[in-house]
Amino acid sequence: MPQSVPTSPPLNLSVVASTSTSVTLSWAPPPTQYQNGVIMGYTLQVFKTQQSLLRETNISSNGTTVNSLLPFTTYLFRVAAMTVVGRGPYSGYLTVLTKEDVPSCAPNIVTLKFSSRSVQLNIKRLPFNCWNGQLTQYLVRITENNTGNIINKTFLIQPLLLELNLNVTSLHPYYTYECVVAAATVVGPGPFSVAMSGRTNED
Repeated sequence: MPQSVPTSPPLNLSVVASTSTSVTLSWAPPPTQYQNGVIMGYTLQVFKTQQSLLRETNISSNGTTVNSLLPFTTYLFRVAAMTVVGRGPYSGYLTVLTKEDVPSCAPNIVTLKFSSRSVQLNIKRLPFNCWNGQLTQYLVRITENNTGNIINKTFLIQPLLLELNLNVTSLHPYYTYECVVAAATVVGPGPFSVAMSGRTNED
């Protein structure tokens, strides 16, 4: 009996976010009566939206891992079976959100404003494209240059603000301090900013 293309898509397509940059997919062949020949492999398509195809891959097995994705990003997947004659219909789209990761860039400290015993850091919000998840907090690390002591402070995030003022108290008068700040998701903190230094006022 001559072969033809499958007349049914693969069954039971499933997708699981494995990491922040990869997902694992699996599926079953089309029903036997709709295979219309020997299934030689599958075509997997990856989309950002249904109108924007990112990649298309031919696969010989009933599953694969897709790598080099972006963290905390929604992707769509569909798969079709092939015989030697050609490719059958695609399955429906299956959507998955990759896992969160740490931010990939640092906040920008705009200014430092010192009093005798405190400092106010004015910082700019991270660009959305390097959040890699839901921002949860800022981490401020202040090094006391006179002694080498390090002060760590955590501030809950207000992600919708374009700029934010963070106040650190309990400093010493007329000491020099070096300040850095990092943003964090639930996974952890990203890189620290370029350091800015200044001196507290005299009492």
